[in-house]
Amino acid sequence: MFDSLLELYLSSIFLEGPLLEEDIRILSSLESLNFALNELPGISPGNQLATLDISDSRFTGLIIPDLVYLTNLKSLDLSGNDLSGLSLPMTCEVLSSMTKLQSLDLSGIDIGFFPTHITNLTNLENLNLSFISITVSIPPELDLLLSNLKRLDLSDNSISGEILSSLTMIPKLEDLDLGRNAFMGFLP
Repeated sequence: MFDSLLELYLSSIFLEGPLLEEDIRILSSLESLNFALNELPGISPGNQLATLDISDSRFTGLIIPDLVYLTNLKSLDLSGNDLSGLSLPMTCEVLSSMTKLQSLDLSGIDIGFFPTHITNLTNLENLNLSFISITVSIPPELDLLLSNLKRLDLSDNSISGEILSSLTMIPKLEDLDLGRNAFMGFLP
């Protein structure tokens, strides 16, 4: 049953309750899973997934420890969830172990700081950190650590200080959104 299913989209269908590993494991070939806009407290998907979208699904942090098993994940969208029930350093450590990630969306999660652990993700091409309540400056070595980044969204935070010249040094950067922050000074 569904032995050749590669993508499963279940967004906005009002699912409730936990999904168990055995519920997803029957879909052994699944590469992309979208549970956005549901009310699921946790999920334990198989490790073959390349794309996981659980945005705005009212997760409360129960999923984060399970993410470490998704070794093939290239795209992860956790935006709009409440991860306050977890230790933020542990969350960042789990995310930093996902070295194949090319796209990471943490927008709308009240983190409050720039998650420096993600700088280990050298394959990242798309990073969305908008609306995460960053109030400190951006790490100056960002250009060296995220050299494959094509899109960076730091909008709608409270980042202060000068816009770092290192942002202009990210070699592949095509799209940069710094809007609605508290930057001072001139563009580098």
